[in-house]
Amino acid sequence: DGDGDANDGNGEGENNSLFPSDSEDEDDERDNNNDPKIPIYLQKLEQILLRGHSSPTPDSLTSATAFTGTGRLGVSSLDLDALHLYFHSPACQRLYSWLIDYPAEIVPLMDILLGRELESLRDTLRLRQEERLADAEARNDTLEIEAASSLLELLPSPSATLPRIQVRPFHLRTLSHMRSLDPNSIDNLLSLRGMVVRTSPVIPDLKVAFFHCSICGETDQVTIDRGRIDEPTQCPTCQVRHGY
Repeated sequence: DGDGDANDGNGEGENNSLFPSDSEDEDDERDNNNDPKIPIYLQKLEQILLRGHSSPTPDSLTSATAFTGTGRLGVSSLDLDALHLYFHSPACQRLYSWLIDYPAEIVPLMDILLGRELESLRDTLRLRQEERLADAEARNDTLEIEAASSLLELLPSPSATLPRIQVRPFHLRTLSHMRSLDPNSIDNLLSLRGMVVRTSPVIPDLKVAFFHCSICGETDQVTIDRGRIDEPTQCPTCQVRHGY
């Protein structure tokens, strides 16, 4: 469960947090137009919502898929700097430790929460652009009307299926070495640094099993749980046992 290449610098760490930070100087939270700055990860969600993928940031994953998502239809990736999570708050430091110790449970939960946040963001942006369009039409501002209309066209409709987001944490506080790995490292999230000298073809990892009833044609999908798939034993339509 290793992440991408970790960097030495703690560079843009603490201000680019998941949510707006409590700054001592309120002016730091505003830009030249005196508008509140959008947190970096909300910006990434907006990019995924409008373009289908997020732009790379400094210290993000360096693989080719980091620039365009995971490369699968309907799936987008969100690179999460683990140092941003750790330095956000004491509660997030506890979440960081859970992420390191239980990545197989925490990362899917993050994916679910980001999916809900993406739905909320879509509704918020649509309402904001509709208000902007109405105001521009009242002022007969052609440029504003075109800008608001173009954004509304990019936003998915309420009935459209939103892309699924996969969180990819990187830049952990601790850098592990290959020679120091032992059985205690199994099922933990690790940050490794080294040179790749040989690669092999990607072996597909089964996530969802598809079952088809040989009698009535009923279908069912079962998600793998801890390496185990619970095969359905009885068809709910024709009541035939072991017909899948």
